[in-house]
Amino acid sequence: MHNSDPRSRLIAKVKIGQKAMGLDDDAYRDTLERLTGKRSAVKLSFDQLKGVAQYMQDNGAFGAERADRPTKSQFAKMAALAKARGWDGLDCPELKSFAVRTAKISDMRFLTRRLASTVITGLEQWNRQGGIQ
Repeated sequence: MHNSDPRSRLIAKVKIGQKAMGLDDDAYRDTLERLTGKRSAVKLSFDQLKGVAQYMQDNGAFGAERADRPTKSQFAKMAALAKARGWDGLDCPELKSFAVRTAKISDMRFLTRRLASTVITGLEQWNRQGGIQ
């Protein structure tokens, strides 16, 4: 039987988003708590569920359109800034950790163009503060 209740559909969408973002149960509940103050989707209001679903969509959980993916030049810039710090480029754990903290995502694969710009700006500022060109 198909459930057409909008709230139930949103709960299902949030659970799909959890899986798509690669969030284990603890990380998922931490995310819910950070966004809503509650640790269970069942306890969220309809508006809170919409907000969580929007957050997940903004972070690439529901197949963000290709147009919002970071450009090749953004990836190249991140790699160059990472190498200037003495890191190994895009695949180094230091850059991944920095991107996760700066963009507030669970993994670099969820970067959007806007979030990639945030990471680039953060790296540029950090490099400037450290006297790195």
